[in-house]
Amino acid sequence: MKINFSTNYTNNFINNSFKHKTAKIQKQSYVSMFKNNIPFGATLIYFNPTIPQNRKIEINEAKEIFESIGIKAKLNEEDNTLEISEYRQPNRTTTFRKMGIDENELFRHVKAIQGNADFKNSDLTSLQNLESIGKNANFSYSKIINLGNLRIIGGNADFKNSKITSLKNLYTILGNADFEKSKVIDLGELQSISGDANFKDTNLISTQKLEFIDGNAYFNGSKIFNLQNLLAIGKDANFINSNITRLNKLESIGKNAWFCNSRVRNLDNLQVIKGNAHFENSKVINLGSLREIGGDAIFLNSPLTTLNKLKYIHGAAFFTNSEVKNTGELIFIGKSAWFGGSKITSLGNISAIGGSLMLKNSNVVNLGKLKSIGESAYFEDTKLKSLGRLENIGLDAHFENSALTTLGKLQNIEGDAYFENSHLKNTGYLAHTGGAITYNNLFIPQSTVNYLKIIQLANLIASNQ
Repeated sequence: MKINFSTNYTNNFINNSFKHKTAKIQKQSYVSMFKNNIPFGATLIYFNPTIPQNRKIEINEAKEIFESIGIKAKLNEEDNTLEISEYRQPNRTTTFRKMGIDENELFRHVKAIQGNADFKNSDLTSLQNLESIGKNANFSYSKIINLGNLRIIGGNADFKNSKITSLKNLYTILGNADFEKSKVIDLGELQSISGDANFKDTNLISTQKLEFIDGNAYFNGSKIFNLQNLLAIGKDANFINSNITRLNKLESIGKNAWFCNSRVRNLDNLQVIKGNAHFENSKVINLGSLREIGGDAIFLNSPLTTLNKLKYIHGAAFFTNSEVKNTGELIFIGKSAWFGGSKITSLGNISAIGGSLMLKNSNVVNLGKLKSIGESAYFEDTKLKSLGRLENIGLDAHFENSALTTLGKLQNIEGDAYFENSHLKNTGYLAHTGGAITYNNLFIPQSTVNYLKIIQLANLIASNQ
């Protein structure tokens, strides 16, 4: 609906509310006027902003005001409220205040906003009867202190540098939620955030009723120490330099988890980290119920002594210079594993390592239940005296300066085998080598028929006794 300055609405609006200066104005709508900074052939009526804005605005008049600046407004006759297409100031240079409109009085009729709501430069202090925002809500640098009856934000919510302290009845945010440098201290009824949640540099101390964050969660630098009812984080969880000490009910992290330089000590009910788990330089001493890590597990300089119930590491495992002494229930490492400088003496229940096994300068003396190494095995300069149940090495095998006296049940080495300065006394069950063999500076080329390579190696070992 277009309203021309020549209509009764304009005259009534001006005469009842404001002192003004007028000029000759051609027939022109509010819509065209506020979509353009300078109206064609017209001089903007000047409304004195110092006059008290206490005139009551009825719902039909509110509807006309919104439509005059290009905001669609639908009247809901059942409860006598408005549903508007978006919320903003009239244009980039004109505010409702400059138009002489009491914004809080105008907004009291609004129950729903279909699109974006931009409250920057707004005089609104309360959202009053508003229940839903369909898309993004920008509260940054706004004057709003009360979210009223707001229950749903359908897109991103930006609370950065806002005056809001409580989210009150807000139940869900379907996009990202940015609380960085906000004054929010109470999440109220908030139970879910479908996007990222940024809690950096906030005054919040608890996530309260919040149960789900489907995106990334940034707790680094926040004052939050209690995750309370939080059950799941869909993507990355960043606890670096946070005050959180326990994860409480948290059960899953969908991607990477950073615990380095955090105060987290106990993972409590956390069962899965689907990405990388960074425990380096952390204070975590108990993995709680953690059973699976989907990516790499980094324990460098970690105070952890046991892996508890952890069964699967699908990526690489870094135990270098860690305090871990016991691999607990761990049965599988999907990529490479580094044990140099660790306190682990036995690989325990680990049956398969998908990548390479690095034991150089480690304290490992027992391979436990390990049967298969998918890539190379580095046993040089180790304290190993037995390969235990190991049957297969997928690439090269390094036994230089090894204390091993037998290859035991090892049947297959797909790559090259290095036995310089070896103490071997027999080849055990070895049946195949895919590459060359080097034994105490003697070389058996890859091209040699396989069974002959094994026979030659056995003969070299025998002659060295």
